[in-house]
Amino acid sequence: MKIVRYIALFGILSGLAVACTPSTSVIPNDAIRLNQLGYYPNQEKIAVVDSGKVEEFVIWDAVSGEQVFVGKSLYTAKSAWSDKTRTTLDFSAVTTPGKYILKVNGASVTFLIKDSILSPLADAALKSFYYQRTAMPIEEQYAGQWHRMAGHPDNHVLIHPSAASPDRPAGTIVSSSKGWYDAGDYNRY
Repeated sequence: MKIVRYIALFGILSGLAVACTPSTSVIPNDAIRLNQLGYYPNQEKIAVVDSGKVEEFVIWDAVSGEQVFVGKSLYTAKSAWSDKTRTTLDFSAVTTPGKYILKVNGASVTFLIKDSILSPLADAALKSFYYQRTAMPIEEQYAGQWHRMAGHPDNHVLIHPSAASPDRPAGTIVSSSKGWYDAGDYNRY
């Protein structure tokens, strides 16, 4: 009978210990949302933790292994549209260019701080117009494995009755070469 009381007492004390433990649950790495390309040195640097509550987070220099910043969460809010709780972290005080690791509740993600961090994105966005050109060859020296011959020259197009106007009656022949393909079909703009 004594042993049953001890087991019951142990159970009650264990339950109290768990209830009194601060809630800093371990979160998965993919629950941390930040700028995947990186941040400019003097730019605001925000991350959002898409799981649980965060009290504190740490930024480490990925090369030296030194801790460079300790921060508290800005705020935690429950989404009105889902059951998710999100916490916002601000580490804008870290301004030295380099590679860093954000660690929070057992999770970690790396990020960069550097001048011209978004230049590759801007270059890629402009290059996408090159790949979508119509009636022009896409040259191997610029497009690599995606090079191709010119397609759809459309230099002899008949005006459809639905597009006719007094200055361009149906059946008029026009040249409609060049431009860019629309995504997923052969429409051009």
